[in-house]
Amino acid sequence: MTAAAADDLDLGARLVRHWQATADQMRDLPVFNPHLGVHVTEVRRIAGWSAVVVATPWFMNLFAFPGTGSMLPAIGDWFRLPLPAGEVDAVSAALDGFGAYASVPIFSPMDEFSEQAAVADLADALLDSLLSVPPAPPATFDRTLDRRKLLFGLGGRESRA
Repeated sequence: MTAAAADDLDLGARLVRHWQATADQMRDLPVFNPHLGVHVTEVRRIAGWSAVVVATPWFMNLFAFPGTGSMLPAIGDWFRLPLPAGEVDAVSAALDGFGAYASVPIFSPMDEFSEQAAVADLADALLDSLLSVPPAPPATFDRTLDRRKLLFGLGGRESRA
Protein backbone atom coordinates (compact mmCIF):
# COMPACT_ATOMS: atom_id res chain seq x y z
CA MET A 1 0.00 0.00 0.00
CA THR A 2 1.33 3.40 -0.94
CA ALA A 3 1.65 6.24 1.56
CA ALA A 4 -1.10 8.17 -0.29
CA ALA A 5 -3.47 5.19 -0.09
CA ALA A 6 -2.74 4.82 3.62
CA ASP A 7 -3.37 8.54 4.12
CA ASP A 8 -6.69 8.23 2.25
CA LEU A 9 -7.79 5.26 4.39
CA ASP A 10 -6.83 7.20 7.52
CA LEU A 11 -8.73 10.30 6.36
CA GLY A 12 -11.84 8.25 5.61
CA ALA A 13 -11.71 6.47 8.98
CA ARG A 14 -11.16 9.73 10.86
CA LEU A 15 -14.12 11.33 9.05
CA VAL A 16 -16.37 8.40 9.99
CA ARG A 17 -15.34 8.66 13.66
CA HIS A 18 -15.80 12.45 13.70
CA TRP A 19 -19.26 12.43 12.12
CA GLN A 20 -20.46 9.44 14.18
CA ALA A 21 -19.48 11.29 17.36
CA THR A 22 -21.22 14.40 16.09
CA ALA A 23 -24.32 12.35 15.20
CA ASP A 24 -24.58 11.29 18.84
CA GLN A 25 -24.81 14.98 19.78
CA MET A 26 -27.28 15.83 16.98
CA ARG A 27 -29.73 12.98 17.67
CA ASP A 28 -32.38 15.13 19.40
CA LEU A 29 -32.45 17.92 16.81
CA PRO A 30 -35.33 18.13 14.28
CA VAL A 31 -32.97 17.92 11.26
CA PHE A 32 -31.70 14.51 12.40
CA ASN A 33 -33.07 11.58 10.36
CA PRO A 34 -33.12 8.56 12.71
CA HIS A 35 -33.31 6.12 9.78
CA LEU A 36 -29.82 7.05 8.60
CA GLY A 37 -26.26 6.62 9.81
CA VAL A 38 -22.93 8.05 8.69
CA HIS A 39 -21.48 7.06 5.32
CA VAL A 40 -18.13 8.22 3.97
CA THR A 41 -17.21 7.27 0.42
CA GLU A 42 -13.75 6.15 -0.51
CA VAL A 43 -11.31 9.05 -0.65
CA ARG A 44 -10.33 9.92 -4.21
CA ARG A 45 -7.38 12.03 -5.30
CA ILE A 46 -7.89 14.64 -7.98
CA ALA A 47 -5.29 17.25 -8.99
CA GLY A 48 -3.57 17.01 -5.61
CA TRP A 49 -6.81 17.25 -3.60
CA SER A 50 -8.49 14.50 -1.58
CA ALA A 51 -12.22 14.35 -2.33
CA VAL A 52 -14.89 12.45 -0.43
CA VAL A 53 -18.67 12.56 -0.04
CA VAL A 54 -19.87 12.49 3.55
CA ALA A 55 -23.49 11.57 4.32
CA THR A 56 -24.87 12.00 7.83
CA PRO A 57 -28.42 11.86 9.16
CA TRP A 58 -28.69 15.63 8.53
CA PHE A 59 -26.56 16.43 5.44
CA MET A 60 -24.67 15.11 2.41
CA ASN A 61 -21.69 17.16 1.24
CA LEU A 62 -18.64 16.77 -0.95
CA PHE A 63 -15.50 17.60 1.02
CA ALA A 64 -12.31 18.46 -0.85
CA PHE A 65 -9.14 18.67 1.21
CA PRO A 66 -6.34 20.65 -0.48
CA GLY A 67 -2.98 19.07 -1.03
CA THR A 68 0.35 20.68 -0.35
CA GLY A 69 0.59 24.06 -2.00
CA SER A 70 -3.14 24.40 -2.68
CA MET A 71 -4.84 27.45 -1.24
CA LEU A 72 -8.40 28.03 -0.07
CA PRO A 73 -10.20 31.34 0.43
CA ALA A 74 -10.81 32.57 3.96
CA ILE A 75 -13.01 30.31 6.12
CA GLY A 76 -16.66 31.03 5.34
CA ASP A 77 -16.02 32.44 1.85
CA TRP A 78 -17.87 30.92 -1.12
CA PHE A 79 -15.96 30.18 -4.31
CA ARG A 80 -16.13 28.08 -7.49
CA LEU A 81 -14.36 24.73 -7.06
CA PRO A 82 -13.16 23.27 -10.37
CA LEU A 83 -13.91 19.56 -10.73
CA PRO A 84 -13.61 17.30 -13.79
CA ALA A 85 -17.41 17.41 -14.24
CA GLY A 86 -17.40 21.24 -14.06
CA GLU A 87 -17.24 23.99 -11.48
CA VAL A 88 -19.42 23.80 -8.35
CA ASP A 89 -20.15 26.28 -5.57
CA ALA A 90 -18.15 25.54 -2.43
CA VAL A 91 -17.54 27.19 0.92
CA SER A 92 -14.21 27.18 2.66
CA ALA A 93 -14.42 25.57 6.10
CA ALA A 94 -12.23 23.95 8.75
CA LEU A 95 -12.55 21.15 11.28
CA ASP A 96 -10.31 20.54 14.27
CA GLY A 97 -8.00 17.68 13.41
CA PHE A 98 -8.64 18.00 9.67
CA GLY A 99 -7.67 21.56 8.80
CA ALA A 100 -9.17 23.62 6.00
CA TYR A 101 -11.33 22.07 3.28
CA ALA A 102 -13.86 22.99 0.62
CA SER A 103 -17.44 21.91 1.31
CA VAL A 104 -20.01 21.48 -1.45
CA PRO A 105 -23.55 21.11 -0.06
CA ILE A 106 -25.55 18.39 -1.81
CA PHE A 107 -28.54 17.62 0.47
CA SER A 108 -29.70 19.13 3.74
CA PRO A 109 -31.74 18.10 5.58
CA MET A 110 -31.85 14.40 4.75
CA ASP A 111 -35.56 13.90 5.44
CA GLU A 112 -36.24 12.68 1.88
CA PHE A 113 -34.28 9.48 2.59
CA SER A 114 -35.38 6.46 4.59
CA GLU A 115 -32.81 3.80 3.65
CA GLN A 116 -29.10 3.90 4.47
CA ALA A 117 -28.21 1.70 1.50
CA ALA A 118 -29.82 4.19 -0.90
CA VAL A 119 -27.89 7.07 0.69
CA ALA A 120 -24.61 5.15 0.42
CA ASP A 121 -25.26 4.27 -3.23
CA LEU A 122 -26.16 7.88 -4.04
CA ALA A 123 -23.08 9.26 -2.27
CA ASP A 124 -20.81 6.86 -4.18
CA ALA A 125 -22.49 7.69 -7.51
CA LEU A 126 -22.26 11.43 -6.85
CA LEU A 127 -18.54 11.21 -6.14
CA ASP A 128 -18.03 9.21 -9.35
CA SER A 129 -20.09 11.73 -11.31
CA LEU A 130 -18.39 14.85 -9.93
CA LEU A 131 -14.91 13.44 -10.49
CA SER A 132 -15.55 12.12 -14.00
CA VAL A 133 -14.91 14.07 -17.16
CA PRO A 134 -18.21 14.44 -19.02
CA PRO A 135 -18.37 12.76 -22.42
CA ALA A 136 -17.53 14.87 -25.42
CA PRO A 137 -20.51 16.28 -27.29
CA PRO A 138 -21.44 14.42 -30.45
CA ALA A 139 -19.67 15.44 -33.62
CA THR A 140 -21.44 18.19 -35.46
CA PHE A 141 -23.15 17.44 -38.71
CA ASP A 142 -21.57 19.77 -41.22
CA ARG A 143 -23.43 18.76 -44.36
CA THR A 144 -25.05 21.76 -45.98
CA LEU A 145 -28.76 21.30 -46.30
CA ASP A 146 -30.52 22.13 -49.50
CA ARG A 147 -34.16 23.14 -48.97
CA ARG A 148 -35.36 21.34 -52.10
CA LYS A 149 -33.57 18.13 -51.17
CA LEU A 150 -34.92 18.42 -47.65
CA LEU A 151 -38.51 18.92 -48.80
CA PHE A 152 -38.53 16.58 -51.80
CA GLY A 153 -36.06 13.91 -50.85
CA LEU A 154 -32.36 13.77 -50.03
CA GLY A 155 -31.24 13.29 -53.60
CA GLY A 156 -29.59 10.20 -54.87
CA ARG A 157 -32.10 10.16 -57.73
CA GLU A 158 -31.87 12.21 -60.81
CA SER A 159 -34.64 14.74 -61.11
CA ARG A 160 -37.34 13.74 -63.61
CA ALA A 161 -37.83 16.13 -66.45
